[in-house]
Amino acid sequence: MVGGDFIFVPEGSLNILLYGYRVTLKTNLEPTGTGIDQTMFFTFDTARDISRISQTMAISPLTIPEGSISAVMVKLAPGSNTRDVAISILKEMPDVTPIESLNMFQSYRKQISGLIKSVAVVLGATWVLSLVVIGLVFSMAANERRREMGVLRALGATRSFILFSLLSEAGLLAAVGGVIGVTISAISIFVFRRAIIDSLGIPFMFPDPPALALQVTAGIALTLVSVILSALIPTFRVSQQDPATAMRE
Repeated sequence: MVGGDFIFVPEGSLNILLYGYRVTLKTNLEPTGTGIDQTMFFTFDTARDISRISQTMAISPLTIPEGSISAVMVKLAPGSNTRDVAISILKEMPDVTPIESLNMFQSYRKQISGLIKSVAVVLGATWVLSLVVIGLVFSMAANERRREMGVLRALGATRSFILFSLLSEAGLLAAVGGVIGVTISAISIFVFRRAIIDSLGIPFMFPDPPALALQVTAGIALTLVSVILSALIPTFRVSQQDPATAMRE
């Protein structure tokens, strides 16, 4: 049989015991993030053999009603209209429910779209609030260091040097915090992946390594830009102050 991505042969065994019947896992499908990942696919002959063996070898036998088919996949010619074919099938066989391939995961798409919109709103509000808070923190930190900046100016440091030094410090803190935050988030999502799937009722897959690396890089870059923007105004004010005035305060 062919198994979904989550199907595996138990350790120390060569086969999978199913209803008292030993089946050989030939290969696994690519992950989909849906119930297909936990599905086994057999030929009709194998399914009938499993049903026959299960009558005496399994606690609960597998019963396959004669002549029953759960689903039939119809391969259409290129350029065919799936909606017209579905309507034709429904007219010819009223007891059959045709499902267009594009709509097979429509419920998942609706759930994910709603979730993405909600997350985007929350993240947007959190980002704006974070900018304000970071700006306030750097404003207080810069005020506490006015005398230090005044001494540096008196020793010959230029305004641009002071500004660049403070922004570099902010960028370093942002980079370290971004890396730590991304790492903790990735570990948390990996550990609680199953709980996320069960609670939200939607498929969940990690992106492939290039896409994941791109997302991590984008997240850290956004962190750097956000912190530098928040720290720009207070650091600019400190860099522009008169050295003598700053040293007296």
